[in-house]
Amino acid sequence: MKFLHLSLSLSLSIYISFVLNLSFTVSQSFFLTHAHTSLSLFLIHFNHSTLTLHDTRTHQEPVASIISIADISSETAIYASSGQTIELRGLGITEPPSKWTATYSCGNNTAVEVSPTSVSVSYNDTSSMTFTSLDFSSCSGIVYFELISSTWQSQCLERSILRSCKTLPIGVGTVLDISDTSSRYGIYRSSNTTLLVDGSGFIATNSSEYDVTVKFSGGSCSPLLGIEVRRVSITRLELLNVDITSCSSDDLTISVDLIYQPISDFSNAGSVMLSSKTIGKVLHIFDTSQTKEVMLLDDGISNVNILVSVHGFGTSVDITPNNVTMLCDNTQESQVSDVSSVVYSDSSRTLLQLTVLRSWVSACAGTLGNGVVAIRIKYPRSDESENFDTLVDTNVGTVVSIDNTLFEQGLDAKSPNTLTIQGSGFLATDLSNYEVTMYCSKFNQVENVGIQVIDRVDSRSLKIMGNFSDCGNDDRYEVAYDLTYVMFEH
Repeated sequence: MKFLHLSLSLSLSIYISFVLNLSFTVSQSFFLTHAHTSLSLFLIHFNHSTLTLHDTRTHQEPVASIISIADISSETAIYASSGQTIELRGLGITEPPSKWTATYSCGNNTAVEVSPTSVSVSYNDTSSMTFTSLDFSSCSGIVYFELISSTWQSQCLERSILRSCKTLPIGVGTVLDISDTSSRYGIYRSSNTTLLVDGSGFIATNSSEYDVTVKFSGGSCSPLLGIEVRRVSITRLELLNVDITSCSSDDLTISVDLIYQPISDFSNAGSVMLSSKTIGKVLHIFDTSQTKEVMLLDDGISNVNILVSVHGFGTSVDITPNNVTMLCDNTQESQVSDVSSVVYSDSSRTLLQLTVLRSWVSACAGTLGNGVVAIRIKYPRSDESENFDTLVDTNVGTVVSIDNTLFEQGLDAKSPNTLTIQGSGFLATDLSNYEVTMYCSKFNQVENVGIQVIDRVDSRSLKIMGNFSDCGNDDRYEVAYDLTYVMFEH
């Protein structure tokens, strides 16, 4: 009786055990997709040969090998362009090329079917399979290959079921790309700023393999060359000691050009320049003290909302009340109780809505100062540390108020005569924005006085003219007024 035994040894070689005279021919190939977890693909290929053995002892002879293709997605950069070549390397790759087909996929793109142009076989060393004229122009992230062997050449054995031979996805490289992080990173204006460049495919480990140029938009500033680069990971570069102060524009956006010059990259590709990408906006608070009013409405609400216009504040950054301080005339401080943000339709600026106590705002226009409100913000650094950069104190609004000048102004009872209304926040230059109703004591009764606003002297004073000849009595008279202020369009 003849016995044929197949078994796997610890060295992952396949042996045939036999007893007595046994003649056999093996010409079938198999995939073992679950033979070993560290291998991406396993192919058992039996040499086309006939063995005739005559022995009374049991012998074992190797008649097949296992193919393993390594995942090199973290070792090879792929350019997002057409006409690219991919070489899969591993053990046990067999001929002919026509035996193989493959599909590759990347990002959310549909899988594309391709065939190898050549196979290089080495039975004692690394073999390879080459695919040419590949189009990765719309790819991003990791590119995956799935190999398929012709069914007439091999069969797949999975859970004791024979089926068509298709491997699990094998990562063959990562697309080299820079991400647009303009809405994510706020950049602190400094002479030694560290800029973050996020992306993918930063395979090369030597800083000299990255040539970066920093460019500014929003101002006529010269680009910065010779930037010091530090590779942090396959997805991040750091640009060190960048002088942002060299460009003083308020609406400043920063972009980078990158020339990749691989030496340590397995792809052995030549230099390539990536398209310019925006990586962040410079942090800035706009001085709106002469264009934005802070209104104290008679609505009985204990809080006042103040809108602050800023640039470069990332959408992923949480500005908390603890990071914001309000100042009256840059001296008297108050913490805010709430912070929320609204983005302009053109996304060039962001409005922060800050909530502060009405009593503090009222005092800022009276006992504390001249009604000019400033803001100080501690902005979280984008390097994912727990450190902050403190932005320069900036005036962001002026409280609209009127002063009590009963004992400061004398007024002759005559017509016509002028009177000055003093206060703060008179920012509108159009006199129609001011509606003044004036009262005086006539024959022991309070009556209206016909007046008109004739001049806005500055943001703190208005001049009015009216008929005061009938005001008062023999002892004294007093004049009072109501001011309705219509906010002007900004």
